[in-house]
Parts: sequence; C-alpha cells; structure tokens
Amino acid sequence: MDKEKANAIKRSEQENLRLFRERLARLQAENNVSNRNLSTAIGVSDNYIQRTVTGAMTPALEKIFRICDFFDMTPCDFFDFDQSPSSVEQRFQACARKLNDSEKQAIIKIILAVLDLRELSADQ
Repeated sequence: MDKEKANAIKRSEQENLRLFRERLARLQAENNVSNRNLSTAIGVSDNYIQRTVTGAMTPALEKIFRICDFFDMTPCDFFDFDQSPSSVEQRFQACARKLNDSEKQAIIKIILAVLDLRELSADQ
C-alpha cells in the first residue's frame, strides 16, 4: 500500500472515531446516562466510557456491541452517522424489531387511528 493511501485510511479512521465518540456522548445525554452507569451496565471499569468518549482509547468490538444493546440499537443504526433519529425514534424502532409481523400490523393500525384522530381534531 502506498503512503498516500495509508494516510487517507488513517484520516478516515480518525474521522470515524470522532463520529463514534460524538454519537456515544449524544446518546448518553439524550438518555441521561452517566459514564459510570454505562460502564457498569456493559461490564467494564468505571473509567472505560470516559476514556472512550475523550478519545484516550478505542473500545473493542465486543464492547461496542454491548453499548448498542444498552441503547437498544443495532450496530448498523449506531454507525449510520448520516441519520440522527431521536432517542424516542430509536427506542420505537428497537421495540418494533422485537415484534412479530402480526403484532407490527396491530401497531400500524393503532398509529393510523391516532393520526386520523389528530386530523379530526385539527379540522375542528
């Protein structure tokens, strides 16, 4: 690999790590989760998350999966830096993934009924 390609990879890695740290800090803030609480929940030392958020260390893949599970997100959702669903949307999506198709259809009907009610209220 030539030096230019290696430098480009290094820049990309640094940018992705920055985005990872920002996403983690934002999720913690939105969900009111301290570094210590998250560290305890995923089974790491008290300062593990602090060191991760500040960039002092890069978490192992296994720990990233645990962080995703803690926030009820798939790794795909966590690393989709182009989208920024709210914590409520993320929680809704995480819950929906646990439902079977029949249960999802029932939820869709409820949502449509709520939207109809909202529309009727707006008309009055």
